[in-house]
Amino acid sequence: MIDHKPSNTERRRTEEAIDRLRHQNELILNAAGEGIYGLDLDGKITFVNPAAARMIEWRVEELIGKTMHDILHYSKPDGSPYPREECPIHAAFRDGTVYHVTDEVFWRKDGMCFPVEYISTPIRDDQGEVIGAVVKFKDITEQRQAEEKLRLQAQLLDSVRESIVATDLEGHVVYWGKGAEALYGYRADEVIGKPITFIVESHEEDEERRRIDAVRTRGLWCGQYWQRRKDGSKFWADTVISLVTDEKGQPCGFIGIDRDITERKRAEEALRESEERLRKIFEEGPLGMAIIDLDYRFVKVNGALCKMVGYTEQELTGLTFAEITHPEDIDKDVRLSEQIFGGEIPFFHLEKRYIKKDGGILWIGLTACVIRDEQGKPQYGLAMIEDITERKRAEEALRRLNEQLELGFQERTAKLSEAIGILEEQIDERHRAEEELLSSREQLRALSTRLLSVQEEERSRIAREIHDELGQALTGLKIDLTWVAQRLAPNQEHVKKKTDWMTHLIDTTVQTVRRISTELRPRILDHLGLVAALEWQIREFQDRTGIACMFTKHPEEITVHVERATTVFRICQEALTNVGRHAFATRIDLSLTKVGQDLVLEVRDNGTGITKEAVADPKSLGLIGMRERVLPMGGDVTIKGVRGKGTAVTVRIPIREGGASLVGEST
Repeated sequence: MIDHKPSNTERRRTEEAIDRLRHQNELILNAAGEGIYGLDLDGKITFVNPAAARMIEWRVEELIGKTMHDILHYSKPDGSPYPREECPIHAAFRDGTVYHVTDEVFWRKDGMCFPVEYISTPIRDDQGEVIGAVVKFKDITEQRQAEEKLRLQAQLLDSVRESIVATDLEGHVVYWGKGAEALYGYRADEVIGKPITFIVESHEEDEERRRIDAVRTRGLWCGQYWQRRKDGSKFWADTVISLVTDEKGQPCGFIGIDRDITERKRAEEALRESEERLRKIFEEGPLGMAIIDLDYRFVKVNGALCKMVGYTEQELTGLTFAEITHPEDIDKDVRLSEQIFGGEIPFFHLEKRYIKKDGGILWIGLTACVIRDEQGKPQYGLAMIEDITERKRAEEALRRLNEQLELGFQERTAKLSEAIGILEEQIDERHRAEEELLSSREQLRALSTRLLSVQEEERSRIAREIHDELGQALTGLKIDLTWVAQRLAPNQEHVKKKTDWMTHLIDTTVQTVRRISTELRPRILDHLGLVAALEWQIREFQDRTGIACMFTKHPEEITVHVERATTVFRICQEALTNVGRHAFATRIDLSLTKVGQDLVLEVRDNGTGITKEAVADPKSLGLIGMRERVLPMGGDVTIKGVRGKGTAVTVRIPIREGGASLVGEST
């Protein structure tokens, strides 16, 4: 056996090789941009490269032999203590496992921390025993800032209401924003990695490829086309597709922004249809229409206006409205136009005259308004013109007819007024005669009785004359007016109103004639008798005054001589009149009964109650009149009043002739 020992030369060569290897390792460690350090089983630093020392702001010589955990890993990101036994770096040489950590921090010498990503790898000897660990780490502050920037950018993109979608160069979805989720109905996890053509109508796929090719060439494409949602519904999308480049300016993908413009498209279509309708109305409407600029020149006219005035559209365009307006009407038209363009009035209507191309006169009804811009400034005037020439001619004919009617009406009214004046004079004469007869009661009692009879006869005669003569005259006048009204043209509305008013005046006069006739002598008394006349009188009084009236009779039918019936009726009429004027009553009870050979009328109210002085007052002509009426017939009148409770008037008339008396009482 030969014992071979290395020579000094070989030993020297080996040591030199080891030194070169060590030097190379040192060069590698020193050149590394990442921090690298080694630990023994006690966690003490055995080596550290300059990059590691620089990142934690220590010198290399200060770190060798120190416990690295106490220098840079003693606290968690939230500042709480970080026990050594929980540290993944030390766990590597405890259990021999490689640990890769990305969510922790290292601490610098100045007490500030920074985020790191590190790998702790166990070191083994030739026998495989763990003798320590090597730790490689890097400062990921910029990476975290970039990630935070990307996160904020993603949040900003997600907050945008528009749909934002990004694809790679092959058209596969790499970003699907919240706006896209809302617009298309797909979640991001449903579409990431899919071809973007899944949202495009099948017949649009080729067009979509052409759009992408256009973006590759020009860098941008804008347009509108149909898109499809997840539920199959379609919508109009306003899309902008841009080319995305990397830091070197090389294309790396596409980004598209979509907006749903379906409602806008519908509005545009509705606007287009509305404009088309307005165009047809303007060009084909029966009314003349014109658009006028601020200098009052015709900018556009329709065929109806051209036909009215006899000019062609080319001839009218460029003329001012004053050039075809009658000279007498220009000032008023210009003044109103200045007011409407100045905003003083919203529109105006004017009747004026155009001079046609052949020199003829055309009467028109002009309605004008202003078309303004969004700022309210006037741009054009819009005029609507109606040919009213025939109406004007009809109005002139109607005016002449109205003058004739007015003259005839005045003549008839004068005759009627004369008749009424004569009638009033006659009534006044009768009243004066009645007053004179009543003033000399004792001397002229017999004459008074005759006068009452004559008075009723005269009332009947006058009532008949009023009813027959004036009634017939008024009826004839109303028939004439009706004949005229039926022959008026539909557009003669103001004449129709005049005839209606005249008819109303005649109707009112007829009612007045009837009222006067009835007051003179109610015809119902002569034709239907006392009971019916009283019922009519009571009903008419109740309707006129609103005082409730109750009437009873026994028996139902009472036959009495016309003079006595007239007396009872007139007394009842006077009693009701007194209640209405003086009693302030709310209820009246009336009764007509036959007691033996007497006819008894009682009128009882719930008013203030008549006083004894009022009953005896010689100026109470109404009460005196009641007595004077019954005295010749042997009847009597009793008047009783209770203050605050009312008054009762009782009339008793013998059916046969006899004595009479007046009894008046008050309590």
